[in-house]
Amino acid sequence: MKSKWLYFLSLATLALMASAPVARAASARPVVAVLYFETEGCKSYLSSVTARYLMTAVAYKGTYEVVTPEKIDKVMEGSGIAEGGAISSAEAIKLGKQVGAAVICRGKVSR
Repeated sequence: MKSKWLYFLSLATLALMASAPVARAASARPVVAVLYFETEGCKSYLSSVTARYLMTAVAYKGTYEVVTPEKIDKVMEGSGIAEGGAISSAEAIKLGKQVGAAVICRGKVSR
């Protein structure tokens, strides 16, 4: 289980790094928004734990600017996007534009 978890996070981080050249054309540091993950068949707290872990991994070297969860929550409240649950791809794109993100990370944690 733990190895699958680390494998997933490694893939997510690599995917993010691969998208950097496209995002760098717009700014010196690409802006990344990490949304809370959906959970399926596992504890709901893993949603925020996974998102926080990924935020930390992405922001670690300072290559990316990570949008804070508080800013994401504030924008979600103001725009009427459902909080704390699964959001559609269209809503994720809308949210990303509103917070100025070039890259949006979202996903599902399952057993």
